[in-house]
Amino acid sequence: CDAMAQDLTTTAGIDPRRIVRIYNPVDVASIDRLAGTGENPFGRDRPGRSILAVGSFKAQKGFPRLLRAFAARPPWLAEANLWILGDGELRASLQALAASLGIADRVHLPGIEANPFVWMRHADLFVLCSHYEGLPNALLEAIACRCPVVALDSPGGTREIMKVCGLPGRLVSKLVWEPCFFDTEGLNEARSRVETVFARATIVAQYEREFRLDEPLRTGEVDRVAGTSNRQLYGRVDPITTRKDVEDGGNEEDPEAVQ
Repeated sequence: CDAMAQDLTTTAGIDPRRIVRIYNPVDVASIDRLAGTGENPFGRDRPGRSILAVGSFKAQKGFPRLLRAFAARPPWLAEANLWILGDGELRASLQALAASLGIADRVHLPGIEANPFVWMRHADLFVLCSHYEGLPNALLEAIACRCPVVALDSPGGTREIMKVCGLPGRLVSKLVWEPCFFDTEGLNEARSRVETVFARATIVAQYEREFRLDEPLRTGEVDRVAGTSNRQLYGRVDPITTRKDVEDGGNEEDPEAVQ
């Protein structure tokens, strides 16, 4: 994301002209397929709205401040339930905090879910409360599922995603619950922007151009090239770089080749 590129420039002194931003691809077709499988995980008969968050139970993700905000929710959200998918070292402390805030009966920690997309499809609101992020994939995936979202502003790519997807009004500096957060207006347009800007075909074309591959990447190869995290490309590889160079991790003869 642009924020990471700027950080590389300011902290590492890398010439911005030698940084290429390439987003992670979002496979909307696969997300749609998985989101449409199974029953509503929140239950059909459970009263109140279902608020969802996803992430590792570590300090970066900011779940304690989400719990405190949920405890302070207004009366019209009294019947709401908060679900946090994930696990990690802070599980016990999050459970203890929920108990101390008097919301243990409304906070659910079901663990790591193999298919979070069906949860996103049925949730009434997805909340991103991280203290910092790279490019938060979960936020993009929730938007792809047409789930209403709200995100706390923080260093990293969150602000960029909300701007690209046309959702600046859902980026907040403090989590104060508003009825408009649950509105579905604009979600179709936001999803369309995810399909356009973060589409697999778009990202593949960028990698092919930057690596100057001698033939197009085959299906699935972009995932091996991109990896599972955000990738900034430092400089441009030698023009003779081929598919084999990419699969081997870069052109070892060129010290500026991508590793």
